[in-house]
Formats: sequence, structure tokens, C-alpha cells
Amino acid sequence: GSSRGHAAEAAEAAEAAARKAAAELQAKLAASEAESARLRATLEAQAAEADAQRAAAATMREELAQTTDGFKRAMAEVVALTSEITQLRQEQDDRSLVSHLEAHTRHEEEIQRELQRLGHAHEQELRRLEEAYSHVHSALTQQSAASEPDLLATDDAFFGAAAGEDPIPRATRLSQRLAELPSLFDSLKARECRKIALQGFALGELALFFPVPSKNNGSLPPPPSSGGAAAIHQNYLAFNVLPKQPRFYIADESMALIGRKGVRHFNRKYVLGMIIEKTLHKADAASASRYDIPIGTSFYTLLVNEVDYWS
Repeated sequence: GSSRGHAAEAAEAAEAAARKAAAELQAKLAASEAESARLRATLEAQAAEADAQRAAAATMREELAQTTDGFKRAMAEVVALTSEITQLRQEQDDRSLVSHLEAHTRHEEEIQRELQRLGHAHEQELRRLEEAYSHVHSALTQQSAASEPDLLATDDAFFGAAAGEDPIPRATRLSQRLAELPSLFDSLKARECRKIALQGFALGELALFFPVPSKNNGSLPPPPSSGGAAAIHQNYLAFNVLPKQPRFYIADESMALIGRKGVRHFNRKYVLGMIIEKTLHKADAASASRYDIPIGTSFYTLLVNEVDYWS
């Protein structure tokens, strides 16, 4: 009877432990789903911003095309009128054509004045669109590293063009520049996603962590439950080029992946991952002991995911 009682107690204890483990697993799954939803919302917002910039570029191209068409029509009208006046002047012997010629001359002067007005308006519109293009191009340039001149190289000769230059080629070049903006934006975005952050460590950027010794091994998270990895007796610090900024450590959830089979770039020598969560902390007694920093010091933990851009 005593043996059956002990067996029943052991079974109840095992069942309680299983229920507790299941509850913890459900909580982690719920947190993971919430994080995935937040990341999807972030990506959708970025996609909406890209769509807005593409729409703005398309609008500028339409406005430029309308202005250029009007200018071409005015030029064609002047050419036709000039040809007619030339023909009339060849018939000056007929006095009846003199008044008609004068009328055409006055009309030509009116057309010339209108042409000048249209040319001035076209020049102003060109300059406005050039300034808009320059603003967009400058904004994209500031988002890219200076080491990528191949992507951002541009011939800006049409800015501040010499007096007397035909505005139609300038308009054509500007239209080509505007058409290139969406692909330029996409290329910059793709390159930025593959760069390792050296400061700031914003969401979506890549962070590179290196191990640093820990004086208090007892405060570190346990090793992964699979893969046969041994316990980790060190912290992992993000490589940061700003020495006076807060430190950025890998979060315990990501640290648990170090050494696990099948997880790329999560090994004991270094960790490379995409930042999906950034949390600010104030060091208490436990964290100060673990990270060897004074109590009250600000620091961050970064939750990172595996990346596989180069497979």
C-alpha cells in the first residue's frame, strides 16, 4: 500500500510539472505571435511609405510631361506661323497682302510673347521639379553609406543649366531621373537590410555580438536543451563604435540559441542576427553583477533572429 501511495504521488507531481511546462510553452507561443504581428505591421508601414514615394514620383513625371507637351505645341505653332509669314513676304509686290502681312506680324509678336511666358513658366516648373528630385535624391543618399558611389552616382549637369540651353532635353533627363527613383529606393532598402549596424541598433538592422567574460556565471541563462551544447559562461556584447553610449547585450532568449544545431551564425565565437526587439534597462544588483557594470547604469538587451542572406 505504501508503494502504491508513493507511485500515485509521483504521478501527480509529474502531471503537475507537465501542465506547468505546457502553460509556459503556450505563453511563449503567444508572445512570439504578438511579436510577429508587430513586425508585420512595421513592414506594412515601410511598404506604405515606399508606395507613397513611388506615387509622388509618378505625379511629378505626369506634371512634367504635361508641361513639356504644351511647350512643344507652342513651338510647333511658331514654326508654322513663321513659314506662313515667309511665304507672304515673298509676295510683297501685291499691296493687298501688306495689311494681311502686318496682321500676321502682330500675331507673331503675340505668339512670341506667349512663347516667352510659356518658356518662363516651363523653366520655373523644371526648376521646381529639379529641386524636388534633388530633395528626394539627397534624402535617399543620406540613408546610404558613403561607400556605395556606384548606386548613387548621378550626373547633375542639368541643375543650374547654362542660359540658352534647350529646356526639352533637360526635361527629358529629369523625367529619366524621376523614373529611376523607385528602383533606387528599392536597391537602397535591399542593401541597408544586409548591413551590420555599428551604432544605434534599430529594429530590422543586423547586429554582431562578441563574447565577453562574466564574473558571475550563476546569473547567466541555462544552455539550450537540445544540440548537446555546454553551459555558456560569458555574456555577448554588440560591437558598437560609440564608446560613451549604453551597452547593447544579446537577450537571454536569443542567447539560448547559441550552439544549437541548425541555427546559422549563433556560435560561441560570435553571433550575427536581425534585431526584432530592443529593451532599455537600469542595472539592479543582479544585472550589475552579471554584466560587471555599476548599479543604475543604463543598458539595452537586443532580441535577434537568425539571418540567412548569403546561403
